[in-house]
Amino acid sequence: MRCGILTSLHLARAVAANPIWSEESHITVVLRPAPDAMIGVLGYFNVSNKQLDAIGWQLNSLLSRLRYVDYRQAESGSQRVGRALLEKFGRSALRAFRFTAIPRGGYIVLGMLSYLLDLGKEQLLLPSSLPKASAPLVVVDDCAITGFRFRQFLQRFPEESIIFAHLYSHPNLRRAILEQEPRVIACIGGHDLHDHAPGQLGERYENWRGEAATRAGDDRYWIGLPEHICFPWNEPDSGIWNPHTERVEHGWRVLPPELCLKNRPLVDFEAIPVQIQPEGKGALKPSRAVLFGVLESELILGNVETGNSYSLQGVSARMWQAFIEYGNVDDVVSTLVQIYAVDEARLRADVETFASQLLSLGLLEHNNDDYTVLPAPTSSS
Repeated sequence: MRCGILTSLHLARAVAANPIWSEESHITVVLRPAPDAMIGVLGYFNVSNKQLDAIGWQLNSLLSRLRYVDYRQAESGSQRVGRALLEKFGRSALRAFRFTAIPRGGYIVLGMLSYLLDLGKEQLLLPSSLPKASAPLVVVDDCAITGFRFRQFLQRFPEESIIFAHLYSHPNLRRAILEQEPRVIACIGGHDLHDHAPGQLGERYENWRGEAATRAGDDRYWIGLPEHICFPWNEPDSGIWNPHTERVEHGWRVLPPELCLKNRPLVDFEAIPVQIQPEGKGALKPSRAVLFGVLESELILGNVETGNSYSLQGVSARMWQAFIEYGNVDDVVSTLVQIYAVDEARLRADVETFASQLLSLGLLEHNNDDYTVLPAPTSSS
C-alpha cells in the first residue's frame, strides 16, 4: 500500500459496510488480529464460488495498490493543477473561462481551485445551467481512471471547447482523451497514476487487457489497473466481472466509513457486525489456519488452508469456547462439569476426544512442546 493508514480493524469495518452485502442475509465479518491478521465473512451466500473468488481477487488487488489522499495532499494537488492552468493559459485568459465540475468529488476540487485562482462567482457554473459556448469550459474532477464519467459529460455538451483538469490520472488516459476528442484543448492532471496491471497479471496481462477492453466497449478511453486512489470524500467505484450474468457489477470498497464520507451512508443500509476473534492461551490454542465466529445460534469454524468449515452447537460450542479461554483439558472439564449434570470421568473422556478431533482437523494446535498427548478420536465420537 502507498500509505499505512489502514489497520486490520479498518479493513474489517470496510468489508462489513460494503453495499455488496445488501442482498445477502445471515452474514457476519470476523477479524482475527493475531498471530497473522485475517478477515473472513461467515454466512450463507446467494453468490457462486466463482463470484466469491472474483471478489477476493479484487480485494487483494485493490489493497496492493491503495493510495489514500488526505485533505492536505488534495490541497497540494489542487495547487499543482492551478499552476498548470496559469502556465498554459495565463491569468487574463482564465478570467474569461467558465468552470464546472463532474459530480460529486469534482465540486470539492473546484471549490479549492476557485480560491487558488480567485475565480469570480459568475465563472462557477452548474452543468445544468451552462450557457451557449462563449469561452472554454474547464471541467474539474478529483480523479480520472478510465475517463468514463468525462466521456458522459462530453456527450451532454457537444459544442463546447473543453479543458479537463483533475488531481490524478494516468498519462496514457490523458493522451487518449486528447487523441480522440479534438475539442478538448487541454487535459491537465496534478499527479500521475501508475499502471499495476502488467506487474500484477504477468503473462495474463495481454489476454486480460483484451477481455477488459471488449467488456468496456467504447465507453472508456483507457484500460489498466492504476492505484486505487481514494479521498476523505470519495472512493471510486470498482467493478468485478460476474461470469453468470456476463456483466460488470459493483465490487468492494476498502475504506471504512470513518475514513470516507461516501462509505458513510446515513440511510437505507446498516453495516453488518464485526466480531473480533479472541486469542487462545494455554497449551492448546486455535491454529494459525482457523477462523471462527458466531452466526446466529451456530459457532462456525473454518480452516482456511483446507477450505473445510464446521458448525458447532450446544455442548460442542461450549467446549470450543472453554478451550479458547483456558487452553487445557483440566480447566475445560472443571468449568463444564459445573454447567452440565454429567459424570466428570465421562466428561473428561468427551473433552479429550473432542480436543483430539480438533487437532486432527487443524483447528487447534499445541502452543509449545510442553503438553500431554491426547488419545486419538474414536469413530463413535
